[in-house]
Amino acid sequence: MEVLEQVLHMKGGEGEYSYYKNSLFQKYVILKTRPILEEAVTKLCLESLTEDCFKMADMGCSSGPNTLLPLWEIMETIDSTCRTLNQKAPALQCFLNDLPGTDFNTIFRSRALEVISGGRMVLTFMGSSDHHPACKYGAEIWIAIGDCLKDLTDERCLCRAVDRIVFAPPVTPLLAVVPSLQ
Repeated sequence: MEVLEQVLHMKGGEGEYSYYKNSLFQKYVILKTRPILEEAVTKLCLESLTEDCFKMADMGCSSGPNTLLPLWEIMETIDSTCRTLNQKAPALQCFLNDLPGTDFNTIFRSRALEVISGGRMVLTFMGSSDHHPACKYGAEIWIAIGDCLKDLTDERCLCRAVDRIVFAPPVTPLLAVVPSLQ
């Protein structure tokens, strides 16, 4: 694991020189390579998509739009291809890398005071029983989630731990709600 951490490491998400604040080139590359990604995923769907569940992983260690946008594009391409083929789209699972000291872990380090030792943190993302969820919500939801996670890290949003459950307020809590969370 130590070698893997050295190979797959980037500057954490806090500060002027963090990956989040210095990743415009990476975003440009992601946007420019979109047709290649779409072609590869479409080919995969046409040739070998037979499973009920499609799993994908991002090993980039980031927590922002550069991680979530390609995942959304893969989902959108699978959904579109399945509709074209008149097939049911598979369930989708996304796995994100969380090596110690990386940008992705900035979110969890910022929660360190509130998280209980041995506890669990559950991240809930929007889902749908509709078999076309990707086209229903569009890329905006993934960009918004990335921005929210970054804002939560930057603002050190209040959080209260009770036993092994972590309650987090909305991203923009009402002023009347904040005192009750302290």
